[in-house]
Amino acid sequence: MTLLRLGLRARIVLAFVMVPAVFSVVGLQSWRITGTMLTNLDAAIESESQIRLHDDILRLTNDMDQAARGFLYTNQPEMVVRFDSAAGRIDAVLAVFRRHLAAEPDEAAAAATIEPMITSKIQAARAIIAARQGPGGQAAAIRVMMTGRNWRITEQIRGALNALQAEERREMQTDNRALAASLRSTRVGLTVAVTLTLLVTGLALLGIVRELRSRNRAKSALASSEAQLRVANDELRDLYDNAPCGYHSIDATGLVVRMNDAELAWLGYTREEVVGRKNVMDLVTPEAAAAVRERVQQCIAQGALRDVRIEYVRKDGTRLPALMSATAIYDGEGRFLMTRSVVTDVTEIERSSEVQARLITDLRAALASVKTLSGLLPICANCKKVRDDTGYWNEVEQYVSEHTTARFSHGVCPECFPKLFPDVPMTELEAEHA
Repeated sequence: MTLLRLGLRARIVLAFVMVPAVFSVVGLQSWRITGTMLTNLDAAIESESQIRLHDDILRLTNDMDQAARGFLYTNQPEMVVRFDSAAGRIDAVLAVFRRHLAAEPDEAAAAATIEPMITSKIQAARAIIAARQGPGGQAAAIRVMMTGRNWRITEQIRGALNALQAEERREMQTDNRALAASLRSTRVGLTVAVTLTLLVTGLALLGIVRELRSRNRAKSALASSEAQLRVANDELRDLYDNAPCGYHSIDATGLVVRMNDAELAWLGYTREEVVGRKNVMDLVTPEAAAAVRERVQQCIAQGALRDVRIEYVRKDGTRLPALMSATAIYDGEGRFLMTRSVVTDVTEIERSSEVQARLITDLRAALASVKTLSGLLPICANCKKVRDDTGYWNEVEQYVSEHTTARFSHGVCPECFPKLFPDVPMTELEAEHA
């Protein structure tokens, strides 16, 4: 059962290494044939290693291509890191490749042509990255890529490696044929050894089958997880871009490094016009720029901001009032990386506030003029008293004073003066003032 717990390659090697030990009991001929088998097996393993090295070179070449194209389309720095990592690993693979071919001059000469190709390949891919990082940006990088140099070198590398792999496979076939001939010549003498070998090989194969099934299950689970991760990533991206609010991130200088589709639509810009090109100070009104700069520094220092009013300037020159909240993102050593900002359009809220303010003003004006008498007043035909809303009769002066802002000063009219003062003559001056 210990054999079943070994690795896949260890099981294969163990199975075939035990065969010579079993064959040694049948004499010198068996020993010679066993030596031949091991020699052929080593050659096969060497050929297999060479083929794996070829596959590693092709895989790392593809990794560099994918990283260069990924950087071209996304401008993400991690793509450059991925490219540099693949370029570094391919150098290590080439060193192993040279050691394997040191004893094979014919193949070494053919393989020597591959290294300059790979060097040219790295230079061509770096040219795409450099163009993307340069002032020409994505358009310049696409022009470099469209020259086809990167693709042609890749095809040349693939062709050279395929030729080497074909040669290795031919050698493997030759070794296998030699091994088969040796087995046929010693079939009778090795009957017992074959029986024991089958036992050992069966155990090894059982372990190999179990290992392969385990690996297939792991690959299936990984593929399923990757699919679910892609779906979740797409959903998160859709939520970010199409949220009913704006999202953006800026670095310590105020440069916009991310912005979702909703906020770009509010401002009337495309992603290429803003991300990595515009400072947040360029997007707000001049009078708000100083305050925004101060708020950014405050966010970096304190880690968060809440409901800060800003006023954007759209691409067409119109203004967009908004509320912004932000949190700061730091690396593992506490260095500031960028903000995570949420922006809410408050145009309708402020418009509603303005309407409300006007209504309040109109209401106050109405209240100021409410003490104006209108309608029918019930008044006594004889004493001229006025009845109020509670049913009481009040003097005219009292009723009017309570229901208006008017005030009374009493005098005597010329018609009533003789009635009230019959013995007092009314002078002309008194008549005028009356």
